[in-house]
Amino acid sequence: MKHFNRFSKVFFFLLMLVLLASDRVGANPIRISIPEKVGISSEWITLGEIASITGASGQKLASLQAINLGKAVFPGYSRELYRGQIELVLKNEGFSLDDIVLDCPERIIVETKSRKIDGADLVEAAKKHIIEALDYPAAQIIVRVRQQIPEIILPDRDFQLKFEGLPGGSRIGNITLQAHIIIDDLVYRRVYLPFEVLVKQQVYLARRPIGIGETINPEDFVLTEIAVGNIAGDIITNLDTPLVTFGIVRTPIPQDAVLTSRYLRMPDLIKAGDEVQAEVIIGNVRVSVKVKARQNGKYGDYIIVENTGTGHRFKAQVISSYLVRVINPGSS
Repeated sequence: MKHFNRFSKVFFFLLMLVLLASDRVGANPIRISIPEKVGISSEWITLGEIASITGASGQKLASLQAINLGKAVFPGYSRELYRGQIELVLKNEGFSLDDIVLDCPERIIVETKSRKIDGADLVEAAKKHIIEALDYPAAQIIVRVRQQIPEIILPDRDFQLKFEGLPGGSRIGNITLQAHIIIDDLVYRRVYLPFEVLVKQQVYLARRPIGIGETINPEDFVLTEIAVGNIAGDIITNLDTPLVTFGIVRTPIPQDAVLTSRYLRMPDLIKAGDEVQAEVIIGNVRVSVKVKARQNGKYGDYIIVENTGTGHRFKAQVISSYLVRVINPGSS
């Protein structure tokens, strides 16, 4: 009887071991499978991006996938992870290695995936932006890049281009445009693009050198179309303007130079003390009176003049070297 009891106890013990083992075998362990070489696109290496995880679901699966294994390297480069490192991180995150089958080699190579922007494509996008920003017809604009732009290497993720540094309007000549490469709403990289911007325009070119103090004549210039870059002053496209009509040369104009406002200045047509004719217009009535200028004045300026007969002073606009004019003097 004792022999039977002893046998029963041993049999029961063995049965329990078999049942426990079968429970262990029957359960679905968490399996984490990582290949020897894997590519990622993120800034950080997470377990979910480099591994296939089975046997877990819900919050446990999410927690495993979110485990951070370190900073990724630059696009196109790779770094090494080691099995022991991954086991240590799993322990630190509260996971038991008894419940996990870690299927991976001793050393894992993690490469940051990359994509390239061809320099020529970047230049073409910048040229389009420049043309759209300028206040000239597109057919008149010539945009030339001033140096070769190399290809740009980026993470293999969606990106946007934003250009800065061009105020628009009528600015031409040498400019530098900033290309902002934006990933996840942040500027990932800035690329500086130097351009020469020219605009085809009708301009007046000097037929001869013209010296300081000279007045200019239409026959001194020829109207032609050229590609114009960065030129000081406003380009003069109409010779029938006060600056051309009354102006004098303040800076020597070289032969073949483009006529701009920088070469001319308006002289004082009337100086203080000059006696001139004042034309006073009231409605349809026009009255002339002799006055004495109390101020210097260029064409279009308003100066104080004094009626030489009555001593009355008033403001009048300079029309020429001998004439000032005031309209409806009592209306203001």
